[in-house]
Amino acid sequence: MDIARTPSNPDGNPEMADAVAQPKEPPQIRREDYTPFPWLLPEVALDFDLGMERTRVVARLAVQRNPDAEASPTIRLNGDGADPLDVTVDGVPANSWHMDGPDLVVSPDGRCS
Repeated sequence: MDIARTPSNPDGNPEMADAVAQPKEPPQIRREDYTPFPWLLPEVALDFDLGMERTRVVARLAVQRNPDAEASPTIRLNGDGADPLDVTVDGVPANSWHMDGPDLVVSPDGRCS
């Protein structure tokens, strides 16, 4: 592959082929801003069914409240393009879930805000 022609630059640009992109400033993270996650995930199991047209993922999460964190009534999972077919809590279909942008928000107690 010609280094001047890449998938992100299919037309090529020999003058810019070896130019280094300027890195972005990393976000400033301070220890005093840290808060522990409200939920612990001691066990995660993922089952993938890979296909040419679509992929189906079944995720089983064991969750428990983190005693060292501020309580939260919901669990927020980043879904980035996920389309949940169903959500269950303790094997029972859950009515207390919704999508908030790309995130799946689930209330294991049956209350969803």
